[in-house]
Amino acid sequence: MEPEALLFDLDGTLVDGAAAIHDAFEHALRETGMPPVPRDRVAGMIGAPLRLMFRELCQVSDADAALLVRAYRARFEAVAPTLVRPTPGALEALDRFPGTPMAVVTTKAADPARLVLRALGVEERFATVVGVDTVLRPKPDPEGVRVALARLGVGSRRAVFVGDTVMDVVAGRGAGARTIAVANGHGDPGELRAASPDALIPDLTRLHEAVSRL
Repeated sequence: MEPEALLFDLDGTLVDGAAAIHDAFEHALRETGMPPVPRDRVAGMIGAPLRLMFRELCQVSDADAALLVRAYRARFEAVAPTLVRPTPGALEALDRFPGTPMAVVTTKAADPARLVLRALGVEERFATVVGVDTVLRPKPDPEGVRVALARLGVGSRRAVFVGDTVMDVVAGRGAGARTIAVANGHGDPGELRAASPDALIPDLTRLHEAVSRL
C-alpha cells in the first residue's frame, strides 16, 4: 500500500517521553501538596488525557485536576527538551516516507506536543498536530483522527494511523483508517493483539515493511 497520509500517536509511539512525564507528574504533586503516586500506576495511564490521569490517580475533583494539569504543563515545558527521546526506529521510519503527508493525533495538548516534536528535530515533518485541546472527544473517539485527515485533505481509506495503545487502534478504525500498533510503547501487547489492528509490529523499525503489506 502507498499511503496517502500517515498519522501517529506521540507518547510511546514516536517518543519515549516517560522520564519527562514522570518528572512533571511528580513535580505537580509536590507543588500542590498532594501525596506521591507510585510510578507504575502513572505509567499504566500514560496516553490518557492529563486531567483524567490526575482525577483517577489522585482521586481529586475536576477543579483540583485542572490545577495539577497547569503545574504539570509548566514543568513539562521546562524539562521535555532534555528528557524526551525518539522511540527505536522512529526517525528512520519518518525518513522512509518522503513526501507523505503526516500528522500527530495525541492526548497531549497541541503546544506541548509541538514542543516535543521540536526537541526531536522533526516538527517540520508534520503538517498538523491534533491535541486533546483541539477536539471535544479525545481518543478512543475517532474525532481527532478525522480532524487530522480533514486538515491534510485526504480520505481515510488509504490513510494509516500508528499508535501504541488499544485506544489508538479504536480511534483509527473508527475513522475508517488502517491501523498499525507498535508493541514497545505503553500498551499491553496481548491487549493490542486482541484489538485486531491491521498490523502489530515490535517497533517502528518495521513500519515501512508493515505499511507496504497493507
